[in-house]
Amino acid sequence: MPILTVTSGTKGLGTTTVATNLAVVLARLDRRVIILDLAETPGTVAQRLGADTPPAGHESGGADRRTVLTAGPHGLRIRAPSGGGRPGRSAKTQAAGLAESLRLAAAVADFVVVDLPAGQKTFNAVSALFERVLVVTG
Repeated sequence: MPILTVTSGTKGLGTTTVATNLAVVLARLDRRVIILDLAETPGTVAQRLGADTPPAGHESGGADRRTVLTAGPHGLRIRAPSGGGRPGRSAKTQAAGLAESLRLAAAVADFVVVDLPAGQKTFNAVSALFERVLVVTG
């Protein structure tokens, strides 16, 4: 299962746009795709794709994190996991949360597209988990 990560050095360069478009193209090619929404504002990917945002309580552990997948266009599935990539979390917490999300996605997806928050600090914390990285520049 290829993991395709989209990031940038600064905010506002279109990483979420690139990640969502990449995920939609792969889904339209009849691939099973999960996009991990780790952007700084939870629910951004779901909103861009016209999908429902994750259920209430999912970030606080109220829902089973293994089943929180939002349906997107063309069979694409969206996940905004707890623990990984969220600002203010320690590097260890980010890496552990993302590793869990990637492990769960691997069982059901042909591709995982990761919308990673901008900034080198976040990338350095979790970069060992990625196979391919697309860096959006201005």
